[in-house]
Amino acid sequence: QLVANGVMTLSWAGHRPAEATLALVAVGAYQLGVVLEAAQRLKQQDVPHQVAYILEPARLKTADWAGVLPEAVERTVVVTHTRPHVIH
Repeated sequence: QLVANGVMTLSWAGHRPAEATLALVAVGAYQLGVVLEAAQRLKQQDVPHQVAYILEPARLKTADWAGVLPEAVERTVVVTHTRPHVIH
């Protein structure tokens, strides 16, 4: 899924994903490490959240997000170190 779509949910990294209104999204390996640390802290505080990883932001299209983040997500934090690029 990651190679085909350029984005993938990391279900093992989230906490109570069915109730998640917060999503953490990483772009890059180092940034994924930071997001995983944040996810662990959120889990310790019992905050429901989802984690996703973007392999290549330039390949993303709106349709690629289908099924990655649930509609209930109200806030998304994207951790990145790239050139500016609009993510729809």
